[in-house]
Amino acid sequence: FPSWPSWSVRVCCAYFAARGKRANSAQFSALWKDVTELFFDERPREPRVISYLSRGIVAYHKSGITLSSKLVGDSEAGPLSRLVLDSAGDFRVPQDLKLVDYGEHQSPRGGRPVITPYFQAFLRTFADNNGPGMFLHFSNPLKSRKPQLQDLMADDGGGLVLHLVRRPSDMIVSGYRYHGQQRREGEEWLHFSSPPDCLSCDHQAWAQIFGRCAFRCSYYQLLQNLSSVEGLQMEYLRSRWDITKMLYHAMKWKDLENVLQLPMESFQVDFNGTLRCMARFFLRAPGSPGSP
Repeated sequence: FPSWPSWSVRVCCAYFAARGKRANSAQFSALWKDVTELFFDERPREPRVISYLSRGIVAYHKSGITLSSKLVGDSEAGPLSRLVLDSAGDFRVPQDLKLVDYGEHQSPRGGRPVITPYFQAFLRTFADNNGPGMFLHFSNPLKSRKPQLQDLMADDGGGLVLHLVRRPSDMIVSGYRYHGQQRREGEEWLHFSSPPDCLSCDHQAWAQIFGRCAFRCSYYQLLQNLSSVEGLQMEYLRSRWDITKMLYHAMKWKDLENVLQLPMESFQVDFNGTLRCMARFFLRAPGSPGSP
């Protein structure tokens, strides 16, 4: 494809083109095996020195993206970015971003904030005008054989990471209700039909979902013509890649002192207390209570 019509289509075609294979169901299964096993290989853990210069929030579709966008900022720095940084700079989507002593992140999208249909992930950054610090917002973070920015920050100690998690069943039910009620001016990808799009789904899920309408309908149109049970089954397929990444990160980061894992339910139980907890975590400095 000369442009990126769909994350699902592009990744699948690139995968098989590199191997000279035709795409059939057996190879889709092999691709899924690669995703869950090879992409998630553990790297040897080395002694880590925690950096306090970079801070970020990792969220997923239907697990805190809208809320974290309001806190971190969208077109301009939000309240959390202004609290953490001495002087929050302008919004930026980096093409390449280097964490000194930890590695370099190379954006697979050429740094573009929006690709229609949407790509798998976006990354927003706000730099500190008065120093080297920055605040980052990860949406549906990309997984690859190469370490991505969230891996450099969390696994290697390149920064402080807040990981927003949610019960998978809640994500599926919330997604089904949300996607079935959206207007065109909301989530644009819901109405793409040539080709159809299911946001950050894996290709096997994309093929199963839109195979029901011979790839001639949008995800929104499909949900309108399915029962609740069938619609929930489609939403399970659509969201399973995000859920897989969320659970993988939750397990991998569970013992890291520079990662705070925060259930979305915490905001319902005590909204103000949860915000205070986030602020205390991000405002830590080396040697302060609770810091490594």
